[in-house]
Amino acid sequence: MASETLNLNVSNLITGVNIIDGMLLFTDNRNEPRKINIARFRDEGVHTSGTTQIYGRNFETLDISLIKKHPSTAATFAIASTDLEDSVFKNVFPRFSYRWKYNDNEYSPFAPFTEVIYQGKALDLKEVFETGEIAAVQNVVDSVTITVPTTQKDVIEIDLLYTESISSTVYIAETKKLLASDITAGTVSFTVNTRNFFKAVSGSQLTRIFDKVPRKAKAQDLTGNRVIYGNYLENYDNTTVDGSVSYVSGATVASKMGVRSNSKYTVGVAFSDQAGRLGDLIDLGGVETPFSPTGPLSLTCQLSGTVPSWATNYRYYIKDTTGQRHNIKSYAAFDEEVGGTTSSEVWIAVQSEDVNKVQEGDFIYHKAQHRTDSFVGLPGQANASYGNTAPTAGLGAIQPYNKRKVIEIKAEAPDSVKYGLVNRNRLAIKQTWTTHTFWSLDITNGNYVTGHTPTISDDYIAIEDVEVATAITEELENSKIVYISLGTNTSHKTRITSVSAVDIGGVATSGSLIQLANKLSADAVSGINSTSVIKIYSGELSNEQLRVLDGKFFIKTTRYNIGFVAGSGSIITTDPNTAVSFPHLIDDTAFTNAGTSMDLFTVEANADSNLDLFWEASNAFAVSATDALDFGQLNVIDWSNCISFARNGTSRPILDIEMSYDRYNSIPVGKGVRVTTPTENEGVARYQSNLIFSGIMNPGTSLNKLNQFIEADGITKDINPKYGSIQKIYSSDNLTVFCEDRIVKVLANKDALYNADESANLIATSNVLGQVVAYKGLYGIAKNPESFAAYGNDQFFSDRIRGAVLKLTPANGQIIEISKSGMRDFFRDRLPSATNILGSFDIHSNKYILTIKGYNATLGDIDVINTIDTELDQPSANMTLGYYANGQTQGWTSRYSFIPDSGVSVDGKYYTFKDGKIWRHHASAASHNNFYDIQYNSQVEFIFNDNPTLSNEWTALNYEGTEGWEVVHVKADQENNITLNAKILDNKWFVKEGKYFAPITGEENVYTLVFAGVPNSEGEYPTQDSGVTRPVAGVKGFFNKVKMKNDNTTKEELFAVSAEYYVSDR
Repeated sequence: MASETLNLNVSNLITGVNIIDGMLLFTDNRNEPRKINIARFRDEGVHTSGTTQIYGRNFETLDISLIKKHPSTAATFAIASTDLEDSVFKNVFPRFSYRWKYNDNEYSPFAPFTEVIYQGKALDLKEVFETGEIAAVQNVVDSVTITVPTTQKDVIEIDLLYTESISSTVYIAETKKLLASDITAGTVSFTVNTRNFFKAVSGSQLTRIFDKVPRKAKAQDLTGNRVIYGNYLENYDNTTVDGSVSYVSGATVASKMGVRSNSKYTVGVAFSDQAGRLGDLIDLGGVETPFSPTGPLSLTCQLSGTVPSWATNYRYYIKDTTGQRHNIKSYAAFDEEVGGTTSSEVWIAVQSEDVNKVQEGDFIYHKAQHRTDSFVGLPGQANASYGNTAPTAGLGAIQPYNKRKVIEIKAEAPDSVKYGLVNRNRLAIKQTWTTHTFWSLDITNGNYVTGHTPTISDDYIAIEDVEVATAITEELENSKIVYISLGTNTSHKTRITSVSAVDIGGVATSGSLIQLANKLSADAVSGINSTSVIKIYSGELSNEQLRVLDGKFFIKTTRYNIGFVAGSGSIITTDPNTAVSFPHLIDDTAFTNAGTSMDLFTVEANADSNLDLFWEASNAFAVSATDALDFGQLNVIDWSNCISFARNGTSRPILDIEMSYDRYNSIPVGKGVRVTTPTENEGVARYQSNLIFSGIMNPGTSLNKLNQFIEADGITKDINPKYGSIQKIYSSDNLTVFCEDRIVKVLANKDALYNADESANLIATSNVLGQVVAYKGLYGIAKNPESFAAYGNDQFFSDRIRGAVLKLTPANGQIIEISKSGMRDFFRDRLPSATNILGSFDIHSNKYILTIKGYNATLGDIDVINTIDTELDQPSANMTLGYYANGQTQGWTSRYSFIPDSGVSVDGKYYTFKDGKIWRHHASAASHNNFYDIQYNSQVEFIFNDNPTLSNEWTALNYEGTEGWEVVHVKADQENNITLNAKILDNKWFVKEGKYFAPITGEENVYTLVFAGVPNSEGEYPTQDSGVTRPVAGVKGFFNKVKMKNDNTTKEELFAVSAEYYVSDR
């Protein structure tokens, strides 16, 4: 029914009404702020008894609401074609959304964006090894079909929106005007096969998650073609809702958008009303995804609890608390010790394009390895180095404790790495020394002395052999790499960096100082003595070896995973202290392995920023538990942050990639398009001292943003709360804000700079609302915004709390108490107890019309004079008065017989409303004093008291005006000898020179003595009313109250009334 949809109520008066470009806007603080297209509802609506139909159905709340429905469903898509080499979306990750354009030119907020539209290639690790890139990430989608719902009957166009993860810009890909057949079909489709879009949507639309149109508002007006509300209601109360957050592994595919493994996520949910407003974001808790899932991952949630009564849908938001991850590629690993095989630390060679992906102190996880084109599981055999033996395939899932710390990073190969690669040849001199003398440095005098055996603390060897020194020097000068082997451990070799001549103390010949690259290790000096074999080796890196080192940087890390306890073995178990040895260790006999093998490591993400950002998932779910997508069911959340590549022949993804080609600083997959942040659960909030404004509308054009309330645009203005709640706003040159206890001015589209003398200079500004300036005078409008009326430069209102009626003239900043114009006590006594105080301006008679309803007419200080006035109407709780507001003669001129519900002047005519009907006043053909089809007499009452301290004899009346005026009564205030029925005899007036004259006549009771009674002490007998009266002339009293009336229904005038009297001598 129309009455139920409008939901109007006499207890909630409409306090703000505006018309802009044929649209009626109003608010009553009971319902949503309303907007009605007058012409559409008048011309296209079907009006029957009790209802109105529009769009072929009964009109609904959203048909007459300022807020427009927000599309809650993401578009669906289908990949139309692919191109493996040069697709349209080759290097990008596109998403699509849409928005509706309504028939009054409003645009809805964006629908949720789709998931990334992506299809990749199968992961080929051999190709990765050969190119250094993960080309499988390439998006091969070349054309896509997008399908959008068209269920809203008042939508006339749909914009298809496009964005990419690398950009925050949203483009209009295509616009379609809807046909009737599109509405009937329920969907419309777009085909996109290009990225050449040239029209971008304003950036503020991206932050417009929904329109914060107030749910209710007390005050409304327009300024600068924007609608402004004051004292408004926002938000909803959330009920207790819990959720079980988990994840699910999808089907096996070569590559698929998914949720990154081994990561932590927090899931939030927000409920929305039928228009798309969101309630508070509810934190449902988090989940950690597994290190090695059985398929591409998706987050899930199952809600429980009570659905808020106001909600129609809900949607999920995801916080990725782990941060971005990178993958690095390694082609070889080398023992940290020169020639060693069991050191606790190793060096891995990594492609140089990955250098920015990892820093010292990071942690890395072994994710995958490639060996001779086959995929294998994590190596698990007991031996710590593998030589040429390929590890056993498929030994189980990669475990999350497979974690190592990055100890050091070098831009070029360390010595131990070069040692492991160089082709070394023994020098043809002194192949074996069986006797020789080692020398050590005498720290006291700086000379070398005999008697020293090299130890692990030394980084030099001093010998007395010119021939050896010469040979080493020649090799170094030829850019060769020279090594020396000492002791019994001939497999261990230490590199020589330089040779120089030194003096040997006490010996005529010179010796040679052989400087070493490192301090001698325990292996190097094992078994050394004066008969130890010394071998000198020389060699250089081949072109193939240089190729291996070229374009690499080197990471030092641990041989075993963190938590490994020596001696526990190396077989993989669930024990986090189990040794996981490093794959592909290379020694001087097994270099060929490095040419055909590769390992992939994931760098542990640094913690994400502290920003509490939750990314919007793609779809909304219904609250009705009617199918598998609704409240209480297991919801699979459409959200992803990576591409998951699956291992050939298994269901386990081995790699999560977040960047195009897995390059550093390349195009990211992204986590979504729009974010929100959780707020404290404020619940329903009434902003009693705030203003909020919409976007702009340009009448006559297609620009209409009246429904857009974008919080990020700074659309609110605070008024000092000590002024009380906002009750009324009125826009003229600036905005006048009527609070309960104060009236303020808000500069509109301007601001003020104040001088030292407190004078203000206005300045231009882009602010919609500028400075707030309180008017002088401690008056407000109480809680009676209905008392407001404006005409010209003046604004009229009442202050019930202070018992005053006031006029504000913003041009001069003055507030005048017009109730002081002869009516101060009258209003002071009645206003405080009134239930409604209705104001309007009668432009025809130039009067402020004020109707006071529901005041307590039985209070002792109201209508006291009526106690002797039996012919007057009984005291009434409702009254209408008029204040003449023109020129020098201003004042309260009349009471009126009509008691309207509201009134307004339009096109020079004055109308009032009563019981849902409109009444035009001052119509030339209408009967005078006929209001709402009830005929009233014209009545006027005067009090004459020229000499109020003297008792007077009032003898005659005269008036100037038209014929037909009658005297209802004449009353004087003397308590004794009261004249009865004082009047003008038979209302006969004598006309003289255009004036009407008549004597005052009346009656008085005739009293008789009661002789049968007993006289009093003074001998007087009592009297009694004989029931007989006799005529008398005039009345006696300090004042004389005269009431006159006119029964004619035509225009009658009464210019002046006077009374004749003389001072009584009695």
